[in-house]
Amino acid sequence: MPISKRLDLFIEQKYKTAKALATTIDVSPNAISQIVNGKNLPSAKVLIPLLQTGISIDWLLTGEGSMLRDPEQTTKKINQGNGSIAQVGQTNTASQNNSSGVDMQVQIDNLTKELGAAKELLASKDETIEALRAHIESLKIKVQ
Repeated sequence: MPISKRLDLFIEQKYKTAKALATTIDVSPNAISQIVNGKNLPSAKVLIPLLQTGISIDWLLTGEGSMLRDPEQTTKKINQGNGSIAQVGQTNTASQNNSSGVDMQVQIDNLTKELGAAKELLASKDETIEALRAHIESLKIKVQ
């Protein structure tokens, strides 16, 4: 099942509509629609707020594991104030539970995978644009 279908399934089960999810995580409904329709992969701007909903990023990106993360392993909100991916990877202090550090590392790894997939998608789009430009140029030559 592709990412688009997994996100759609999550929306159906937890939020009922894409607009409700978009409102909850404070992203545009169009961004969610583009992902659900398979036109875009989820960006970090969508993935980070999605972490706050309890969805398993492993499941969303790979289909492995369960849809929802174990509530005991749910990490603190990442995007507070100047939240960033870098904050997710900060070294745990002695007072923090080691399992949450492992969970954060898994999240970082998953976001890294997503970034790689997004870069591949962009490269593919760039190649398509270049091929279309070349085709347009060849058509212009034929018309002249």
